[in-house]
Amino acid sequence: MNWEMFGALAEMLGGAAVIISLLFVGFQLRQQSNIERAKAQRDLLMQIREWISLPSQNKECFNAIQRCMDDFDGADDWSRQQFWDWATNVLLVFESVLYMKEDNFIHEGSYIRFEQLVLAITRTHGGGQWWKYMYNVIGTDVAEHINARIEELGDTVPPWNELLPHFKFAE
Repeated sequence: MNWEMFGALAEMLGGAAVIISLLFVGFQLRQQSNIERAKAQRDLLMQIREWISLPSQNKECFNAIQRCMDDFDGADDWSRQQFWDWATNVLLVFESVLYMKEDNFIHEGSYIRFEQLVLAITRTHGGGQWWKYMYNVIGTDVAEHINARIEELGDTVPPWNELLPHFKFAE
């Protein structure tokens, strides 16, 4: 073997090493993306778990949510604020979910259920009243998305207080 052959062989091995390194980096990036996706979904589930538990932590809060689902505009200011906080929390979680879906960072099934949470709240009488105010507060892309889905799905989404009958207001 002469020096030229050693040089050619070294260049060939160097090129192969670069290709293998790039493949490995690509694999690591894909793996990191999957880890980030799983972490983001876990974070959303934790937020929803906390959101779902809010009404059970305080009877006055639960009663305020019940009252406002029945008639947001007719409720007292404290009850409206409790409902506003509760419903807005899930709407903001859904906003994150919507953006994550655009980046393929959330499973379709999870996305559908998060969307249905918001739609089910807006389908109650009081939730519809709340939505008329919230529509002007939340980002336009989210507001337009929710409005389009309300229009598209109509009455096929059951109201929150029918999904969970204990949320029905009884005087």
